[in-house]
Amino acid sequence: MAKGLKDQAVSERLPVARVAVDISLAHLDRPFDYLVPARLDQAAVPGCRVRVRFAGQLVDGYLLERTDTSEHQGKLARLERVTSPEPVLTPEIFDLARAVADRYAGTLADVLRLAIPPRHAAAERDAPPAGTSLAPPPGRPQPGSWDRYPAGAAFLAGLCRGPPSAGRLVGPAWLGTGRPGVARRDRHRRGHRGVRGPWRGHRRA
Repeated sequence: MAKGLKDQAVSERLPVARVAVDISLAHLDRPFDYLVPARLDQAAVPGCRVRVRFAGQLVDGYLLERTDTSEHQGKLARLERVTSPEPVLTPEIFDLARAVADRYAGTLADVLRLAIPPRHAAAERDAPPAGTSLAPPPGRPQPGSWDRYPAGAAFLAGLCRGPPSAGRLVGPAWLGTGRPGVARRDRHRRGHRGVRGPWRGHRRA
């Protein structure tokens, strides 16, 4: 009896968890509130994977945030368990997934299935502890065959600096010319030979 009461005890710190439930129905595309059991207080962190009971079934979800109160007037169910305490759903991923779902008339659950890889328990188990120093970044690669391109060296240097600089160098390095006009004309010609969608140049029979 004492054990059952302990399992039912609710966390005293931010007892309400707002959860994005993995259900693809448009009219249920919103967060739902659940109580955080005291035994899950440490593991139930924003962004982690959880299991909750929804409409009588156990379903997956992501814990979005924890709050003190809920606007729901009825009785709240409890989190069944924390599948993984690893915070895989960051605020940036959530904001982007929400914007994509709203823009293309989808649901958050559908977008998150594509945005977040499936869980691998072995990878989580073998992950280095927090604070562990990572391996140093690799050094600058040798030019090799990129020497044949006028912008080859600049392209490799851009890769070492990061994506923004590298992105500006991909076109000239790939074409093997430093003349921007040639690159623009080539892209223009290749674009006209591409496949056109039904929204452009399409005639009904």
